[in-house]
Amino acid sequence: MDLFIDFVFSSVSTFILAYFLYMIFGRRRKISLVILVLMLLFDIISVVSAFTQGFEIDIIILLFLSGAGSTIFAFFLFMTFTGGFKFARVRRRKLKSLSTDIQTKRLTEISSLIVIILSVIMALLSYFILEESNYLILAVSIVSLGLGIYIFITVKKIKLEKVILFIGRNKERIYEYDIPKNALKVEIKDFYQNEMYIVDAIGEATLFLEDKKYEKHYLYWIGTGDRIDMKDEVVTEIRSLPYRDHLEHFEKYHYKKVSFQENRNGTADFIKEKIVK
Repeated sequence: MDLFIDFVFSSVSTFILAYFLYMIFGRRRKISLVILVLMLLFDIISVVSAFTQGFEIDIIILLFLSGAGSTIFAFFLFMTFTGGFKFARVRRRKLKSLSTDIQTKRLTEISSLIVIILSVIMALLSYFILEESNYLILAVSIVSLGLGIYIFITVKKIKLEKVILFIGRNKERIYEYDIPKNALKVEIKDFYQNEMYIVDAIGEATLFLEDKKYEKHYLYWIGTGDRIDMKDEVVTEIRSLPYRDHLEHFEKYHYKKVSFQENRNGTADFIKEKIVK
């Protein structure tokens, strides 16, 4: 029973860390997979060390199951939830369709708090309740706790979230939609309901302000030459945008995260960009 509890706690804590990293780095698996591989190597080294020291075979098997076994299980959980297996065609398609949705500040705050709470619980259980303290679970819990706190503090600096919708082949017309503070997720249908046109998600703009806070803009584009009637939509047309002179950074069929620094004259300077896909 103790082995089962150890296995479950180790698997769950490892999965939480891997999935949290996956969400932080723009739904990229690479960082999470590197962490999982390093943890697996650490587990294997522990098993090999026990073998060379002459431990009995049943103890070595138990050590493998509680260490490497739980990491492997966490890997399968992670790949299943992120659609990483080639046979999981339905899952991948579902994730791809969700890429146009916005995970808001509110949702990130809640997710960070859940990670913080779970990390504390896992750390306390691994240290006080399990007969032999599992220091790997404790280490993973501490890392997850640190990441949860960091993300929570970072997201608290978001002053405003809004959708920016460009219309026209050259993004001539610009509309905005202020995301409600308590919204957990925003879909295209929340700010644009005309199904005659394809709305492409093209990126995110982070606009740093002088008070060390920042605005988060989620950018969408209807690249058509048609004159679209917007009077029945909830978006509001705007004439100016601080980074309007830098819109060439955002392209169709690519999703980029671009950072800008706002100037006092209402313009913005380009800082950096990151291609997500």
